[in-house]
Amino acid sequence: MAPVLASMKLVNKERVIGTAPFAIELVVTDDKNWSKVDGTLNIGFSYQQKTGLDLPPNCLTVTKAFNTLEVVENLKARKQESSGATRQVFWLIGFLPAPKASVGSCAEYRNFSIPPAIVLNSSNFMTKTVKGSTTAQVTGGIYSPRITDESGRSTTQKITTMLNESVLIPQKLDFEPSQFCLPYSTSNTYKKSGAAAINSYNAEAELSLQLGVEESRPHGTADLIKAQMLQWENFEATFDLNTLNYMPLCPTAITPSTASKAFSDDLKALKEFNSSVKKDNALKFCTSLSTQIASFITEADIAKTEFAKTTLISSFRLISTSSFKVDCASTSNTLEKLSEKQTALDTAKKLFSENLVKAQLELSCGKIQEGLPKLVQTLSQAKLKFKGSLYDNLWPSISSEDLLSFCGETTFSYESAKEKYNEFVISSTTLKSLIQEAESALRKRTLKFKITCIKGKTVKKLTVTSPVCPTGYRRSG
Repeated sequence: MAPVLASMKLVNKERVIGTAPFAIELVVTDDKNWSKVDGTLNIGFSYQQKTGLDLPPNCLTVTKAFNTLEVVENLKARKQESSGATRQVFWLIGFLPAPKASVGSCAEYRNFSIPPAIVLNSSNFMTKTVKGSTTAQVTGGIYSPRITDESGRSTTQKITTMLNESVLIPQKLDFEPSQFCLPYSTSNTYKKSGAAAINSYNAEAELSLQLGVEESRPHGTADLIKAQMLQWENFEATFDLNTLNYMPLCPTAITPSTASKAFSDDLKALKEFNSSVKKDNALKFCTSLSTQIASFITEADIAKTEFAKTTLISSFRLISTSSFKVDCASTSNTLEKLSEKQTALDTAKKLFSENLVKAQLELSCGKIQEGLPKLVQTLSQAKLKFKGSLYDNLWPSISSEDLLSFCGETTFSYESAKEKYNEFVISSTTLKSLIQEAESALRKRTLKFKITCIKGKTVKKLTVTSPVCPTGYRRSG
């Protein structure tokens, strides 16, 4: 049993207009196979002629106008019964045919106030002359499409009454032609034949995105085609007439060959743009890297001098910066090569930083260890010399154990070590200042001492300017 056209109806809810797409839904059934819709798929208008005009034959060549329709299957609507019977839904999509332009200086002979004859899915209008009239009448008709199933069985195109011609007549007959910029068939065809070109263009567009220049990159016809391909994919998923209404319209439709040229030209332009951006970025990167390298070389040279007496000096002397150096004027610089140098520099800087902390700890510890014995001795002597004066409560507190607590510790930060060293320096400075102050007051005899003097059982508590007991007495404590 051949496939059957179960129903045919207009999808548009409102009256069709010449500048917007229309869609006709076809429901096809078959006893066991899936089918396809093909054959002549179009719509044609044949306009009525004004009376009383006597125009030459060459003027009467724009009476008829045709537009091709495209068929799209709603794959989500496919159904197959347990018996094997199938049901499919197709849409015929297109635009009403606009009147052709008049020939040369010929007068307009078509009557746009009278509905034209309409033919659907056929290229032939029928002409007949009614008895008693000398004027031939043109008639059309609604034809079903050809339907062929997988086994080759087909239903031929024939007149059908499932759809009334009147639903395809717009209120305004004289309108400008409309068409999708990218027809559905072209979208499908180029999506397959141009897959490699599309992938190459997408990869280059992705590179622009990674380079941060997506908005400023060239946006040509290829991007418009990609956007319309996505719109067709969206339509295939939704079968919503509004999606068709939002499709962009163009005076000239894109063909597979123009799509191919667009992707080729736009890919070339995009590659050149990205190449230029990469060169600019490489120069900026190189300039920044060059500054980092110069700073690192300076730091390394300072370390070689500053930490010459530490056990880490050999690690600083082994630092070689020659491999990091870059020539920003070179045309061979690429982001990839510069990134490799940046990685190598970062690795060297990390090792340098680790060794620098160790050297700083060692140096700080060494300075404290070197000066601490003298500081402790000086403090002890000052406390003894000025015992009994107000300075007993002013001397700094010095803890050798606390000041040297970071020595040998690998988890100690340089900041913490620096704090300990600063404590050591402050203690040294404070002690020196207090001793100078006490010595000056002692010389001027303005410094008071409270001392206890003992002679036998006699005890004297004295306040004096010189910490010396009277003759015969000894100082207690």
